Amino acid sequence: MAATITSQKLQERYQAYISTLNAQDWDLLSTFLAQAVNHNGKILDHEGYRNLIPAETHFVVADLLVDSNVLQVASRLEIVVDGKQLTEHVFYRFNEDLKIERVWSIVQDGEATG
Repeated sequence: MAATITSQKLQERYQAYISTLNAQDWDLLSTFLAQAVNHNGKILDHEGYRNLIPAETHFVVADLLVDSNVLQVASRLEIVVDGKQLTEHVFYRFNEDLKIERVWSIVQDGEATG
């Protein structure tokens, strides 16, 4: 039986994932991803997932909810892409190896949020 994954462990894993995105360490990114990731209903390999992220993108976690019982994270991210502000509302489901296996994401223009 797998060891219990705490909310703190899941939160730390997610924060490390965001740090990896911000560092644009694409080799390390694959350590956070399941073999295939379902992103908004589309199955992606690691390269396909990485290609979703424009160069020079910076992520800031504005809100974070973690549910270790179902290995899910909900986050509101403030994103800067080429000087443009965006907001992403995103849910992640992790597997028991703490790898992201499913992502539900909505991105909107940051100016539209207020």
